[in-house]
Amino acid sequence: MTAEELVQRYAAGERDFSGASLREVELISVQLPGINLSAADLIGADLTGSNLSQADLNGANLAGARLRQTNLSGANLSDANLKCAVLETARLEDANLTRANLIDANLTYTKMMRSELFEARVSFVNFSYANLKGARFFGFMHYEQGNIIVDHTVMPNGKIEKEYRLL
Repeated sequence: MTAEELVQRYAAGERDFSGASLREVELISVQLPGINLSAADLIGADLTGSNLSQADLNGANLAGARLRQTNLSGANLSDANLKCAVLETARLEDANLTRANLIDANLTYTKMMRSELFEARVSFVNFSYANLKGARFFGFMHYEQGNIIVDHTVMPNGKIEKEYRLL
C-alpha cells in the first residue's frame, strides 16, 4: 500500500489498516488519529510530525522508523517492535508500551507522562531530557545495569536526574 492510498482511504472514513504492508512509507505530518495499524509492517517508515494519537499499533513492526515529533498520545504500542526507532520529541503521554521492544531506541526529549512500560525491552535506550513523570515501569526485559541513558530526565517520581548517567 502506498502512502497516498492510505491517506485517501483514511480520509474516506476507513480506519482499519491492521496487517498493512507499509515498509519504508513516507507519512510525514499526516493526521491519522485513531488509526488501526496493529500488526502492520512499518519497518523504516518515516512518520515524522504525524498525529497518531489513540492509534492501535499493537504488534506493529516499527523497527528503524522515524517518529520525530510524532503524536502517539494514548496510542497502544503493546508488543510493538521499536528497535532502533527514533522518537525524539515524540508525544507518548498515556501510551501503552507493554512488552514493546525499545532496544537501541532514541527517546530523547519525549513526553512519556503516565505511559505504561511493563515488561518492555529497554537495553541501550536513550531517555535524555525525556519526561517520564507518572510513567509505570515494571519487569524490564533484556535490561542490564548500565545501559539505559538518563540526562536531565524527569523520572517517574518527578525527580530530575540532572547529570548524564547510566542506570
